[in-house]
Amino acid sequence: MQAGDKSRYYLKAAAIGGAAGGALSAIPFVNWCNCLCCLWVLGAGFLAVYLVQRWSNLQVTPGEGATVGVLAGLIAGVVDSIISVPLMTAQRTVIAAQIARMPPNIRPVMEQLLASGALSAMTVVAWLVVGAIFGTFGGLLGAAILSKRQ
Repeated sequence: MQAGDKSRYYLKAAAIGGAAGGALSAIPFVNWCNCLCCLWVLGAGFLAVYLVQRWSNLQVTPGEGATVGVLAGLIAGVVDSIISVPLMTAQRTVIAAQIARMPPNIRPVMEQLLASGALSAMTVVAWLVVGAIFGTFGGLLGAAILSKRQ
């Protein structure tokens, strides 16, 4: 098997890793693990590298790990957003109560963001950026750890 044959597994592995990381990032209480350096998104990139390496039986280079990791991170961001934004909309009253406890100078801005739906859009963009960054790190970490093991 040629080294280029690995690339055919990238999207499938990234989809599986990203779906797992995104779903875990959206589940209430389980998502608290993301407080530890976005653990689920790092895991998504790591899992994607593991799957590519397992399916191709070839070493994944750091560059390839970064590539599959960023794909997994972006997919994790999309999956998390698909699950989280409707939950956030359903929890408007809880969010409004949290905004009411904020300092008076911040409160009007947050209320406007909540009312306009911009908070949901900002959440999607933030998750895509965070997913891309930490997914890349997870892919690099996976390539480094798994290549040393063999």
